[in-house]
Amino acid sequence: MYYHYGYTRAHVEVLRSRCRRARMSAAPGFWTAPAWQLRECYNGIGPERWARRWRRWVTRELRRFEPSALAHDWEFSCAPRTYLHFTIANTRFFVNSVLEAWETRVPWLAWHGFWLALVCQLFGWGGFKATPVRWFERAK
Repeated sequence: MYYHYGYTRAHVEVLRSRCRRARMSAAPGFWTAPAWQLRECYNGIGPERWARRWRRWVTRELRRFEPSALAHDWEFSCAPRTYLHFTIANTRFFVNSVLEAWETRVPWLAWHGFWLALVCQLFGWGGFKATPVRWFERAK
């Protein structure tokens, strides 16, 4: 079953390169996963329940957060379905936003990343809990 959302392998590789450059934190397997697996996990910025067109618009508007979102979506795809892991994923999104702000010298990214992570923490638990762990992560 394919979950990909229309992002190319090249696009997710560029995002992962930006993650590396900013020395972002990521869940196990993120740095070694083939691009096709990242592509299947990455849905842009916003919850799965949003319409694809709306999520694409939000992603375009918040494109500076795409590297953090890629690492976050990987974690959302493969983490155990516990509230602790959900909180770790959202905290990691915020930390990665701070690292991206530092790398790009755009300080407001940290502040906005905090708000995005907080919104996800407050309203995303149901979606996280309901999302199945990806088959390629269960097989490990």
